[in-house]
Amino acid sequence: MLDDDQADIPISEKKLVMHRPLIEGTIIALDEIFQKNLFADRVLENLFHNNKRWGSRDRGLVAECTYDLVRWWRLYWFLLDMDPEFTIESLGKIIGAWAIRNNVKLPDVPLFKSLDAKRLATRYELAQKTRMVAQSIPDWLDEEGVKELGEQVWGEDLAAMNKPAPMVIRVNTLTTSKSALSVKLENEGWPHHFSPLSEDALVLEKRGNLFTNPAFQLGWFEMQDTGSQAIAPFLDPQPGMQVIDACAGAGGKTLHIAALMKNKGRIIAMDTDRRKLEELKKRARRNEVSNVETRRIEDSKSIKRLAGKADRV
Repeated sequence: MLDDDQADIPISEKKLVMHRPLIEGTIIALDEIFQKNLFADRVLENLFHNNKRWGSRDRGLVAECTYDLVRWWRLYWFLLDMDPEFTIESLGKIIGAWAIRNNVKLPDVPLFKSLDAKRLATRYELAQKTRMVAQSIPDWLDEEGVKELGEQVWGEDLAAMNKPAPMVIRVNTLTTSKSALSVKLENEGWPHHFSPLSEDALVLEKRGNLFTNPAFQLGWFEMQDTGSQAIAPFLDPQPGMQVIDACAGAGGKTLHIAALMKNKGRIIAMDTDRRKLEELKKRARRNEVSNVETRRIEDSKSIKRLAGKADRV
């Protein structure tokens, strides 16, 4: 976890081993995230689906490494004193740097021989002298932040944004109840608490991969932070209404709206990205949502045709 007063790289408490298959899997994940611009959570979901022999500890290690490197991408390349490269060797080195910083054991192979813990620590101390590197953001973003908010407020906000968000799930009330899901998760060793910010939210008290959980496959819940969960209730959609989600993406809020409408009425989910809409269809089937129609936004006419035809937008 990050310290309250400074952004630091999380250090694992347990002595874990980053075996070769896990390193290879993480290389694939990083390449797909940064080269193909795919969402990290979906990349990991597919990776774990294709590597079902990995245990929960292995999956957790790959997930932690991947998310940390995405969050601290610029910082870790600085620690290596390298520009970002998408070769197997370079991605292997950045994973190796993460492992050393997080007290994770690496395979005894030549690739990692050049990585020195003391040098990484020295480079880390040097990084703290430059906010953009220490907080792992591009220069232009830092300039905009200072311009809009001032040095002190921007520095505080940036450090806060770099703290990992809690894992929050939204109960899908079309398939189960909050109490039933709560009992199931508690019995499976997933401690959690309810959130005052969302009626359907469960805040998990430990991190881990829930995408392989049978309850997820049954459509009992979706990953969704409390801020996103506040949007659909604010819209106040009612059963039988016609609702247009004009920027649906992969459908997190769309599915919440459908649950609030009790699958009655009609939701037109729109986006410019065909891949996101295909993902929405898959999620809708898993969530047993039947009142959503997806439409790709081809041009301005796609929107104009719907003028005056919705109860909520």
